[in-house]
Amino acid sequence: MRECHTKLLGMALTQIEKNRLSGISTFLKKSNKKHFRQLQIAKQGLFI
Repeated sequence: MRECHTKLLGMALTQIEKNRLSGISTFLKKSNKKHFRQLQIAKQGLFI
C-alpha cells in the first residue's frame, strides 16, 4: 500500500514539475515576443 502511495505521489510531483516548466517556457516565449516587438520598434525609430 505504501509503495503504491509513494509511486502516485512521485507521478503527481513530476506532473506538477512538468506543468511548472511548461508554464515558465510559455512565459519566456511571451516576454520574448514583447521584447522582440520593442526591438523592432526601436530599430524603426533608428531608421526614421
